[in-house]
Amino acid sequence: MGRQPGRRSPRASGPQLTIDPARTTRRGEPASLDLHILRDVRIDAVIFDFDGVIIDSEVTNFDAWTETFARYGAELTTGEYLESMGTRHVSTYELLSRKATLPVPDETTVRAVKRARHLELLAATNMLPGVAEWIAEARSRGLGIGLASSGDQSWLDEQLARVGLGESFDCVCCWDGEVPPKPAPDLYLRACGRLGAEPSTALAIEDSPNGLLSARRAGLRTLAVLHRLTLDVELVADIVIGSLQELSLARALARLESD
Repeated sequence: MGRQPGRRSPRASGPQLTIDPARTTRRGEPASLDLHILRDVRIDAVIFDFDGVIIDSEVTNFDAWTETFARYGAELTTGEYLESMGTRHVSTYELLSRKATLPVPDETTVRAVKRARHLELLAATNMLPGVAEWIAEARSRGLGIGLASSGDQSWLDEQLARVGLGESFDCVCCWDGEVPPKPAPDLYLRACGRLGAEPSTALAIEDSPNGLLSARRAGLRTLAVLHRLTLDVELVADIVIGSLQELSLARALARLESD
């Protein structure tokens, strides 16, 4: 995908979280922060996760699965869902089959019904706050802009087009069966390679423990964005914030420089 400067994106929407400052790293720097130090920061690329970072699809997917579990007399906890978030190694259907107290149809049927409900919930959302601004700022700085997701290509194409970001990334790396999904480092390493950036000069934007582990294993710097499912989870990242709207790319780079 080629770079598309000046593309106008739909207005972001999504929940606004109030985050305890103790849950984040070096939040709330003074307005007088000297951003001239950015000339010493070596970040050549910004690589976004998709679900939970670009759109609020992790929360809506959890809600759809929760309704599906209830239909078969079972409960899905946030902790159980988090194990599958950002990876493909954990089967939520298999968990449902073990916990259900009512007969469960075949996996294809269950997933089709769950997906329909997920799309219904997702249709009421747009890209998350701050995403368009981060992409625009990265573009203005001449940084490579990538996407690395354990989702499949058809899902990414469909949802990126829905929120008007179909041509916004220089590379889109998704699970295709050729490389292992997160938390393995391969997707991030592939994205860095396609962007021509050393992993140590790339910043990963993530929302899940599995995704952050993948980025750290690949050698990237990391920024975690919290949402409803991770408010009580200790995410291991260089920076942790409640929304990309809270922090500009410039200030994120300044925080990395101050480490």
